[in-house]
Amino acid sequence: MKLKQNQAGMTAIGWLIVIAIFGFFVLLVLRMLPVYLEWFTVEKAMEIVKQDPEVGSWTKDQIVSRLDKHFTINQVTRVNLKEHLKIERDEKTDGRTITIKYDVAAHVAGNVDVLMHFNKTVALPPPR
Repeated sequence: MKLKQNQAGMTAIGWLIVIAIFGFFVLLVLRMLPVYLEWFTVEKAMEIVKQDPEVGSWTKDQIVSRLDKHFTINQVTRVNLKEHLKIERDEKTDGRTITIKYDVAAHVAGNVDVLMHFNKTVALPPPR
């Protein structure tokens, strides 16, 4: 005499739920990835400016100009240097610090947005 075995596995509705959740996370990645790639470009530009041997003697306008050139070449559009850049004197090292801080809201779907905060500070060497 053979006993009936119950079938195991997910139903069609179960698969639809899994696919919907997976699709939502794929959509999030597709919306957030360009913003993060741009942020990595901002960080790289700040590090390039920091590595310049003459940066300690630059004026604020020269620092802004150099960052602006990097941003223009690399098509950074979400950073407005007039609003998001802060240059301060560091009393401890007699150098300066540059900080770029901004927020980006990326639309996901319907009335759902993702808000991302970016903040980076780089210490510049003192003038020679």
